[in-house]
Amino acid sequence: MNVMPEQAPSPQLIRNAAALSTEATGEQSVVDVFHVMRNRIKHGGYGRSYDDLWTRGMNGGPIQFEGVTGKRSGAEFLNIRTLEDASRWSGTDPNTLKSYIKALTDPTLQRNAANHVGRALEFRGSPKNHMKLENTAWRGTDNDNQFLTGPKDPQLPQSWAEKVSSRLQSKYPDIKIPQSKNLQIIKN
Repeated sequence: MNVMPEQAPSPQLIRNAAALSTEATGEQSVVDVFHVMRNRIKHGGYGRSYDDLWTRGMNGGPIQFEGVTGKRSGAEFLNIRTLEDASRWSGTDPNTLKSYIKALTDPTLQRNAANHVGRALEFRGSPKNHMKLENTAWRGTDNDNQFLTGPKDPQLPQSWAEKVSSRLQSKYPDIKIPQSKNLQIIKN
């Protein structure tokens, strides 16, 4: 029986694991944060590649990921090619980075992240490290981030119903339009 050798992870996947090790702890938490990264790529307003997202703010502007460009060198981050480079840069054990790389490709963890994080584009630390926020998805442990999923997240695009309601409210400010979670348009 011929056994294919295990393919080495790409430098991008290694960099992703290194960056995630500065933003989350534990396999599911890492995949949850990475789901936000995927959402940002789909959104289009944050950058066109994972490296763009991780290093945003490195050359001016607001830093997006404190662990990547605020506390460490973003330039060194971009030069990560191996697990050893990633471990040296992040201070994370290579075996932990390997477990994060494996987690990033695990369909079950990806599905869990998609269900938990939804279309969130932003997250904050756990209530222990930040503060308890309303309208967030949080798994409940001190190591889990809070994902901004509520209707007041300014980064989330408005739904069609929210846009219509907002336009009507601005055009007719004296009329109170009830907010409905089940807005239905019926064609006569």
